[in-house]
Amino acid sequence: CGGGAAAFVYQSARGGGGARGVADGLRRGLSRAAAAAEATTGQRVSEAQAAALLLAGGYMLWRFVLRPSGAGAGRGGGEGGFGDTEFAAYDKGWNDALEKRKYAPVLDPVAAEPRA
Repeated sequence: CGGGAAAFVYQSARGGGGARGVADGLRRGLSRAAAAAEATTGQRVSEAQAAALLLAGGYMLWRFVLRPSGAGAGRGGGEGGFGDTEFAAYDKGWNDALEKRKYAPVLDPVAAEPRA
């Protein structure tokens, strides 16, 4: 991914006169992305909206597909869950339902501690 970005910057700068060439290349890319989004949705899409879509799509691609499994919060919690701590209650509820167990809420360890 980084190599592709570096090649884009190099080619744009070389072919179009430095920083102006890079800016023009980005603008052309955003125009193409906006046109593709317009063709797909049938709605008008600005270059700023296309940039936001590309950034969000790139982040989601990295987060859910390309990120090494050891980086940050894991995606496999052993029982087929997400592994992320923010999904602990969801995982417990899902697994309880699969096992046809009665609903029992997850206790927050911080809230369970006695107050001084």
